[in-house]
Amino acid sequence: MYKYDNYDQAIVDARVEEFRDQVKRRLAGEITEDQFKPLRLMNGLYLQLHAYMLRVAIPYGTLDSRQMRMLAHIARKYDRDYGHFTTRQNIQYNWIKLEECADLLAELASVEMHAIQTSGGSTSTASRIVATRTNAPLSLLKIFSSERGSRVRGSVAVPASADMTDLPSRLVPCDQAFSRLKV
Repeated sequence: MYKYDNYDQAIVDARVEEFRDQVKRRLAGEITEDQFKPLRLMNGLYLQLHAYMLRVAIPYGTLDSRQMRMLAHIARKYDRDYGHFTTRQNIQYNWIKLEECADLLAELASVEMHAIQTSGGSTSTASRIVATRTNAPLSLLKIFSSERGSRVRGSVAVPASADMTDLPSRLVPCDQAFSRLKV
């Protein structure tokens, strides 16, 4: 099970406060929805038809008892008494109020959880990226389309030290899995 160190906790706490300020500016009308959209998506917050939806990361798909209790608490306090566990090791809450979201994220941070980068680079056609040779100085990224199975759409060489925040969604680093894919 992944445990935060002081550095991890400081990053998550800083992100919560940064997002708190961004929400405050959005609610005050200082930034538009178009300006706010990438900020909320970086924090796992989607705008759906009737409410916001928050996607919370569950690193490695494991939770301890205090995290489970916190997820239940969040469902009761910020949602409608339930959450939806996804196939991507997340839990989604579907009735989040924007004005309460930063408080919710702060409560998650208190048990070493977050919603950072859980939204990915969403497009109407989802892409699947497989990074091969994760220990190499350059990784070859194969980009697959999910329209008709796993069809290769292209390749990109990326330095191992590259900032991965703007890559399309569903980045899966793996060394041997690529050779087993049927494309």
